[in-house]
Amino acid sequence: MRFGQVLVVYVICGLTALPAVEAQHEPKLKRMPPEMRQKLFGSQAPKKPEPRTILVPTAEETVLRVPTDAIRTESGLAYRVMDYGVGYDSPEPNDLVTVQFTGWNGRGAIFDDTRRNDEPRTFQVNRASAALAEGLQLMVRGARFQFWANEPLVDGQAPQLLQYEVELLSIQPAPQAPSKLVEIPADAERTPAGTRYKLLIPGRGYENPLPEDLATIHYNGWTAAGELLASSYRVKQPQSIPVGRSFHVFDEALQEMVVGEKRRLWIKDASDLGERYAGPAVFDLELVSLLTKPRRPKDAAEPPADAEHDASGLAYRVLQQGTGNDKPQLGQTVVVHYTTWNRKGELLDSNFKLGRPIGVPLDDKMPSGWNIALQQMTVGEKRRIWIPEDLSFKGQDGEEPIAMVFDVELLSIEE
Repeated sequence: MRFGQVLVVYVICGLTALPAVEAQHEPKLKRMPPEMRQKLFGSQAPKKPEPRTILVPTAEETVLRVPTDAIRTESGLAYRVMDYGVGYDSPEPNDLVTVQFTGWNGRGAIFDDTRRNDEPRTFQVNRASAALAEGLQLMVRGARFQFWANEPLVDGQAPQLLQYEVELLSIQPAPQAPSKLVEIPADAERTPAGTRYKLLIPGRGYENPLPEDLATIHYNGWTAAGELLASSYRVKQPQSIPVGRSFHVFDEALQEMVVGEKRRLWIKDASDLGERYAGPAVFDLELVSLLTKPRRPKDAAEPPADAEHDASGLAYRVLQQGTGNDKPQLGQTVVVHYTTWNRKGELLDSNFKLGRPIGVPLDDKMPSGWNIALQQMTVGEKRRIWIPEDLSFKGQDGEEPIAMVFDVELLSIEE
């Protein structure tokens, strides 16, 4: 499987020298501290340059040329500022940026234009062409620049002078790589397969994922050089993966982890994730939640000796500690993962087949034992609960009373 989805503007390499232009000093726009801005400009902010007409060749002049007032960087990239923008921070190579842009080829024809349909594009800075990646790091939010660079429009083609007009709409900072990314600490542990890892955050559960369980994870991954490979934290969206059918290093690590645990993994070769991931990599991996495949419990018939009992007659064991203090009340809806068996260990129902949690009301339509048990739990807690016949579906909807065993994880509470 592949991790992370990044929209790539162009896969372009090789920046060659530009036609000679008038040498000018490159302005220090990147991350200018407020005190420096005050010294340079006094109390007056720099005036924005007058908007320039976009340079489009006429019918008589069909070849792009770099204007004489363009500024050049050391690499040869030429640019002109149309709008300075706001703020002081420029994007870093691993950051996500959202831009509007237009691109012209060497004969003045537009080859890409997000403005045409007003569809801004989002991508990781270092996944753009060399010229765009460099140019974007000169800009701040709201800035509008023109760029000229000699580079191939498509891989394998000869370089040509390309022109871009780019407006930087937003910057989404990337997760920061660890300061000592590739340095494996002396106290790092080792998995059976030899992958080195270090515990960053201990978990709160007692169950390890098994093959075919559904693990929900958060992750960041970097190359040895610090390039961000993939991140679920950046998009604030954890990913659910089937254990045993994922990236083999993740599969091995997850089967030793518990919910809430976070590890740093030093991977010798991450090429299983795709060609772009080939070579050493470092991943931070967090097990957010676990939906276990229903398996017949060995203690279904009777609660074990270490089970706890309450005054109602319920027996239970805590499988995973909660993360808060809030407990649900009658009339509220609980969002849960659950599986239930009869006392013979025969599966009755589970939300596993749905692959997602479900909302269940705490009301008189549910077994009284269910309502009692859930009101004792806190969010994040998981229990195995033995419900006796007199607290089951007795007298409800014509159901015959049946003693049941529930595994239930309380994910959240709704009104």
